Amino acid sequence: MDAIKESLLRFLKDDTLRVAVVKGAWGTGKTYFWRNFFNEVRSELNFRAYSYVSLFGAGHISDLQRQVFSNFEMLDQEKLSKHLQKLKPLSTLLKSVDIPHLNTASAITDLVESKLIQNFLICFDDLERKESSVSGSSLLGMISQLSEDKGCKVVLIYNDEQLDTKTSAQIDEYREKVVDLELTYRPTIEDNLTIIWPDERPPGVEDLFKTLGLNNIRIMQRVKWALDYFEEPMSQKYPLLHPSFSYKVAVLTVIHHAYGTKISLQEVLSKSYSSVLFSKDEEEKERFRFLEEIRFLPEDQDRVIADYLIDGYVDFDHHKALLEKKNEQRRLGDINQKHREIWGKYHSNFQSSQDEFVDAQITFLKENVTDLGVRDVASAVKFIQELDDSKDLSAILDQAIDLFVSKVDRLDRHDFDFLDMDSAVVAQIQSRLAEKTPDYSITELFEALAHRDGWNPSDFPYLRRFSEDDFYAWVESSESDNVIALLRRFLERFGGADGEDAEVISRLKGALERIKGRSNLDAARVNFGILKQHRD
Repeated sequence: MDAIKESLLRFLKDDTLRVAVVKGAWGTGKTYFWRNFFNEVRSELNFRAYSYVSLFGAGHISDLQRQVFSNFEMLDQEKLSKHLQKLKPLSTLLKSVDIPHLNTASAITDLVESKLIQNFLICFDDLERKESSVSGSSLLGMISQLSEDKGCKVVLIYNDEQLDTKTSAQIDEYREKVVDLELTYRPTIEDNLTIIWPDERPPGVEDLFKTLGLNNIRIMQRVKWALDYFEEPMSQKYPLLHPSFSYKVAVLTVIHHAYGTKISLQEVLSKSYSSVLFSKDEEEKERFRFLEEIRFLPEDQDRVIADYLIDGYVDFDHHKALLEKKNEQRRLGDINQKHREIWGKYHSNFQSSQDEFVDAQITFLKENVTDLGVRDVASAVKFIQELDDSKDLSAILDQAIDLFVSKVDRLDRHDFDFLDMDSAVVAQIQSRLAEKTPDYSITELFEALAHRDGWNPSDFPYLRRFSEDDFYAWVESSESDNVIALLRRFLERFGGADGEDAEVISRLKGALERIKGRSNLDAARVNFGILKQHRD
């Protein structure tokens, strides 16, 4: 980058050089580079004015000539003002001349403009985007006139790979006569990233562009715009989610703008796209190959980013619940990661002393007990006390158990969180759960205890608060399609209960006897459907 800047600055200061060409591939940032370079050196230049003219859509040479004048900005106000003073007498004189069949005012304007354009620095950009009515030879002819007759310096910028054949041939034919310096702009990805982010670039962005080999400064600029859009709302309301979310903003912006002609955002955000990578259709797999390179995986919050990329804005209120959930998940994930790092002092090597490890664990548990699962707390407490039984961590463990009990009403024997948990801790949890009086209905308890796939005996004591009348009212009024089956399985499992539980069975059977007395049909339902007595 320094070398091309030095060559351009030498060109601008050398009186013998008049026309320079800056060419390069599409999207590499030739225009960005030129504008930044000009702003850096403008105070060093000895020109009256500067004019930037885009050839994009230009259909006539006369249009370009007018743009040179209409687009100029003064670089040396004193010199330009003196030159304007010299043109005033000519303008006054011409206004008094009336030439038949000629728009005198327009002619005067064109003449004054022509006389004014002296010692200008002029940049013509986007040659490859001009209309076919503007030939390459006519453009170079105008450039030659500006440089030789008007003392102007001209920089012509274009993508030589996208010039049409005719224009390319015309440029080649007159290049030696008109062009004094040719420069090829070949920035690195690092160079272009520095233009868009001159100070500090967002984490992951450099690796993203380098992994894809993508050196398009327009895409980089779009990434910056997208990141700027999300910066304030995400950093203020969802600060923990913000870093990973920002990287996803960069990734999806690149996908949408750099690869959008091959694959839509809807396809990318569909989890089914991963199946394509295992498909035998090589052409279809190739469309998605770049996603493998950046290890892309769709996430729920990607939809928020897609809204911006497709619609240009985001209704954050609509996505509030999702973003809050993801922010909380990130918070808990960070806590778990910190705990894994502390455990790493034990698993990785022999550098940490026992005191360092134990102190780190205790500090962490005290700070984060409200966000840790009771199983993790119990496991850490048990291990610490095995290392040093002088540490009293009962308060921390009690707090973890209380938090757990406050959120659940009973233990599920199939709950994997309690596999391998110390039996003493499980007993404490069961004891505290038994002290709770959850308002379970008879239906909920029978469905839990007589479920076909398993049951939890610890639920049985909750039936003790129901009387025979309660059981009778429930059996009589239940419209469930499987109440008879539930009662049959319940008595098969618990009919032989003793102690306080036997009283529950007695109440239930008393209720069933009363049901039998309602009719012969109900008696048959109880005897043969529930009690499974044999028919004679």
